[in-house]
Amino acid sequence: MQPDKSGFKAFQAKKLTDAKVERLATSKFNVTVLKQAAVKSKWLVDSPSWDTFLSYIQADIEDLDAMIASARHVMENPAIVNHDEIMKAKIVLLEAEAMKRALNIAITYPSQIIKDKKELDDRQKDLNLEEK
Repeated sequence: MQPDKSGFKAFQAKKLTDAKVERLATSKFNVTVLKQAAVKSKWLVDSPSWDTFLSYIQADIEDLDAMIASARHVMENPAIVNHDEIMKAKIVLLEAEAMKRALNIAITYPSQIIKDKKELDDRQKDLNLEEK
């Protein structure tokens, strides 16, 4: 038995409705998680320990910058032709750059979460004003 056009349209409508319900549930969950994370992030950023943590991370980032500069110097130096030394420098460079990126991401997460929550609140206010 082949499906007729109306049966296919009903199937598509149900499929779209199911997808919309799933997206809405996921969206509500994400909003709840974001709001909870924003409260915790705000508490974290306002803590004096956060400044201490940032100073430690900043020192690590400065050490990584020195490692990056040293590795680049080895790689750019025409006098260094030893393949092993150049490969070690490439590995150090890639690892140091990756660690630096990770540390920069880690220190920006709390403020980004707070910013995202504020934007979400602003959007919800706009939606509520439009509905009235």
